[in-house]
Amino acid sequence: MTIRDKIFDKLEEMNMTQKAFSEKTGIAESTIRGYVPVTAYVVRR
Repeated sequence: MTIRDKIFDKLEEMNMTQKAFSEKTGIAESTIRGYVPVTAYVVRR
């Protein structure tokens, strides 16, 4: 499992957006986007 897969799975598990993840961790959104493209993650509500 790659780091991209781990991040993607965790975001999905927590129903968290990349922006929320960025704010919570202090990691820049651009860094997160480098691992998980915006189009790869859709918030299910």
